[in-house]
Amino acid sequence: CRIAATRRRHDRDALRLAACKQLEAQAAQHGALQHVPAPEAPPNKLYICGDTHGQLQDVLWIFDTHGLPSPSNAYLFNGDMADRGANANEILCLILAYKLACPECIYFNRGAPPI
Repeated sequence: CRIAATRRRHDRDALRLAACKQLEAQAAQHGALQHVPAPEAPPNKLYICGDTHGQLQDVLWIFDTHGLPSPSNAYLFNGDMADRGANANEILCLILAYKLACPECIYFNRGAPPI
C-alpha cells in the first residue's frame, strides 16, 4: 500500500517539522544566554551532567538513578552530548523530546563542537 506508506512518511515529516519549529521558538524566546533557576527547596533538584559523548547507556543510567526529568527534577547538560559515539542521535532526540514536553526540566549548553 504505497499511498499509506507515503502518508505515514508525510505525517512523520510534518511532526518533525512542527517539533523543530517549537524548539526554534523556545530558543528564540530564551536567547543565547539561558537562565537556569536553582531548585527552590528540597525535594526539588537540578542535576548537572557533563559530556556524555553519545553514550546513551550513561544518560539512561543517570535518568534511572536520579529520576526522569520533571519540573521538580531538572537536568542541565553541559555540552558535548551528541558529538560522537554510537548513540549520539538518540541522545539528542531524547533530550530534545524532553525539552519539548517539559521546557523547564531540561537545559543544555553547547559544547566545544556545535550540536
